[in-house]
Amino acid sequence: MTIRLLILLVVSLTSGVAWSQSSLPADGSFSAKGHLQYRSDSSGRLTLAQVWADSSHFQSVPGDIPQFGMGQPPAWFRCYVANRSDRADLLIAQIDYAHLQSVRFFMVSEQGHLLRQSAPLGWATPVANRPWQHHNPLFAFTLAPRQAAWLFVRADGGHTRLAFPLQVYHPAAFLRADRFKRSFYDYITGFLSFATFFSLLLYGLLRDRVYLFYTLYVLSGFLYLTATEGYWFVWIDSPTYGFMPAVDLAELSLYLLTLASFGFARWYIFEPVFHLNWLRRVFWLSVGALLVNSVLLFSLLGGPFYLAHKAAFHLLMSSMYLVSVLLMAGAGLWLGLLAARSAATGPARLYMMAISPAVVQVILGYLRNNNLIDDHFFIREGVALTALLEFAILSVGLGFRYKFIADERQQLTVEAVKQKQQLLVSQLKAQQDELRATQALLYAQQEKERISRDLHDHVGAQLSVIAASANTPTSEQASRMGDYAREAMQSLRDTVWAIDQPAITLAGFRSKLQQYLNRQQQQHPACTYTLTMTTPANPELTSAQALNLFRQVQEAVHNAFKHAHATAITVVCTLLASELHLSVTDNGRGFNPGKLADGSAHYGLRNLQRRADEMGGTCCIESEPGRGTTVLVTIPLAD
Repeated sequence: MTIRLLILLVVSLTSGVAWSQSSLPADGSFSAKGHLQYRSDSSGRLTLAQVWADSSHFQSVPGDIPQFGMGQPPAWFRCYVANRSDRADLLIAQIDYAHLQSVRFFMVSEQGHLLRQSAPLGWATPVANRPWQHHNPLFAFTLAPRQAAWLFVRADGGHTRLAFPLQVYHPAAFLRADRFKRSFYDYITGFLSFATFFSLLLYGLLRDRVYLFYTLYVLSGFLYLTATEGYWFVWIDSPTYGFMPAVDLAELSLYLLTLASFGFARWYIFEPVFHLNWLRRVFWLSVGALLVNSVLLFSLLGGPFYLAHKAAFHLLMSSMYLVSVLLMAGAGLWLGLLAARSAATGPARLYMMAISPAVVQVILGYLRNNNLIDDHFFIREGVALTALLEFAILSVGLGFRYKFIADERQQLTVEAVKQKQQLLVSQLKAQQDELRATQALLYAQQEKERISRDLHDHVGAQLSVIAASANTPTSEQASRMGDYAREAMQSLRDTVWAIDQPAITLAGFRSKLQQYLNRQQQQHPACTYTLTMTTPANPELTSAQALNLFRQVQEAVHNAFKHAHATAITVVCTLLASELHLSVTDNGRGFNPGKLADGSAHYGLRNLQRRADEMGGTCCIESEPGRGTTVLVTIPLAD
């Protein structure tokens, strides 16, 4: 028995001597190869003395970073540390993984004496109760000058993966490295915070659900990165977060991140082609598999079934997760590369370019968690870098999408305003047409009344005289009846002349006045009739204006000859600006207009004023007893 213990001690010492040249560097650089050994503790009851006494079960770590997959039994690790200087050396050992269930450090001399040990540490240990208030397990120890020792560590991953990235630092180097890593994640989380605010702002402006899902996507990405790194153990110093253990926050955030990415993909790239049956099936199959996976995972963790089948359980769950992610990535790849004419092609290509590194990360993480490949930097810190790249690309793409939508909405707004203006113009035109139709009807009615009144005033009156004298006419009455008949016929011709044409030039109007005055000159040679017109020939009068002006001249000439006994009558017509001035002046006996009573005896004068009012003009009568009379009519002409 003594010989066997002696042999075991010699093997242990020779093993220590063999590894004395392979101690971990104290600058934080880490490679497990050649520096670290491990042995599994499948029973979970091995003590330090048993592990020290039996060194033959230790074996070299094959990769740079020890990774033993999900649900593995506890393991013992050891490495050789040495101080080759002439002064004491303070070192800090760190396991750069915050989710281990239990970690304990032991410092053992080369002779097998326990020099120092730590209290059990793990994710459930409140940060305030740790020697160092840090999210990772830390162990500080001092080596005397020229002293060498063994660092043993017992680590248990629980239901998470068992990873053991051990690093040894001098205090100053540890502070620099820790500050750099915190700054690294601060920059990334700061960018994610900005992206969250940016997308939420765009959602508030556009009310487009793509930006809402992108906000959830970025928020869950922020949660996943910080939870994976272990910052929530410091931010919320509690072993449980409501209904779940704190260690499961990283797992939950991963499912939230994936679900948010599915929702974002649904509205960002699948919306134009979501009517395709196969695409809808792929989407809901992926979402359903992810939901079932998350429900099973969080309901069975720590239960008897899980403890009895940990490896198979994690393999099944991780495989379902991988399949759901690959299905969605495959659908996006099909839209981006194969459906060249699809409306979703551009967004799909941008989306695939953004998430391709993340999909590679998912595949590598699946292989790592099932202990099929070694852990390395690209799988660990690379997750944060790929997330930064992904959200940066998507943020730029969504920014251009916002500009496109904003421009499109502005164009639609401009078109809507134009359409509204066109509608208003068409409505105004319709109203104007309706108004013109109404005015035409009113004008026709006025024309009927005017024609009937004109016929009544002139032709009717003359015909009445003829009818009164027709019973027993004397020779004088017969002669007068002939005169009245001719006057009635002439009045009828004048009325027909006016209403037979829509517009009458001033030249035509002048000719008509001259004909009338010539007839008067023939009938009454004792009176002189003169016409003066200083107007261009082009301006036109409406038929109503021409007939009213002509009747006013007739009325004024008739009054001047019959009542004023004038021997000279002058008619003057001038055009000033857009107004036509027509005056009839006689040298008769005149009268006082102010003393005239409003009676039937002055019907002719009132008729002059009424006709002027119908044309929108004025009629002014200037007269004095013994000084003649001037009738001045002013009417506006259309431009």
